[in-house]
Amino acid sequence: MKKIASILLPFFVAGVANASFTLSDNGFSDGTLISGTGSATELVTTNGGSNTFNTITLGGTINFTDATSISTIKNSAMGTSSRYSIIAEPGSSANINLLNGSTGSFTVHTALNSFKGPLNISIEENAGGYIYTGRVTSQNHAVSLTLDKDYAIRESDINKLFAVTLVTTMTINMSADQALKIDLRSGATLQLNITNNANLYIESILQISSGNSSNIKFLNSLENGALLFNKDIIASEYQDGMIVIKKGESTQTLNIKGSDGNLLKDLFWSDQVVEGYYYLSAVAPAVPEPAEFAVIFGALALAVSIYRKRK
Repeated sequence: MKKIASILLPFFVAGVANASFTLSDNGFSDGTLISGTGSATELVTTNGGSNTFNTITLGGTINFTDATSISTIKNSAMGTSSRYSIIAEPGSSANINLLNGSTGSFTVHTALNSFKGPLNISIEENAGGYIYTGRVTSQNHAVSLTLDKDYAIRESDINKLFAVTLVTTMTINMSADQALKIDLRSGATLQLNITNNANLYIESILQISSGNSSNIKFLNSLENGALLFNKDIIASEYQDGMIVIKKGESTQTLNIKGSDGNLLKDLFWSDQVVEGYYYLSAVAPAVPEPAEFAVIFGALALAVSIYRKRK
């Protein structure tokens, strides 16, 4: 039996470092060193015009180990729509690790993005903090998320969903429950390595283009966890390894694949709906035995008889 937890998506009630890293672009082109221990560190750039979205380029690794929290903030001289994204430095990867025993959090007001280089994020089970962000995007380079804490990346304390945009490939290794809003561009692949009977909830599809096809690829057996879809985004039965998803009048094919890249044709929707979610199972829903059919039809006949008497 898979663990299907109550998630209460809209209302979830529920730093870090000896952090040392270099930043470049938008005011930090000299590779300024930012560090902090046991206190909050704010990242802010000094240029950019009104209503612009700026990026802070991370070169290297942030290891959150203590109570230091880090946040990207809006420069007061810029427009109210200005926020900052974190992207990897060209030629290297951006690595962000919230380690066991740390209590701080990392707040990125717009997105974490692999536009210039790979992005690797790890949040250990006993890390006290979270990564707060609006979106994680795989763009041009791969993104790898290792999430061993429940709802480790989230929009806020009261909303434990986070959004992902896949232009290329994103890999999520997870041993704890997570919840996504997802934007799967055509040809993109979400690779999943789910363990410890964890659940991945897909709350909504952000953009759907009719005729497009995208992929979810399991790197291990679906028996190690559950993949759950909000029932409102499903437009078809699970058939030959494919699901048709919908948004308004648009539909898009989602291919469910195994580690060998072949379609997983022997999966089934569970016969249960969990808090408005359908989930895929490797076990077919139970078919009633003949005796069970007799009980069902007997109950129906009794109901019809009572109805007629009342008429």
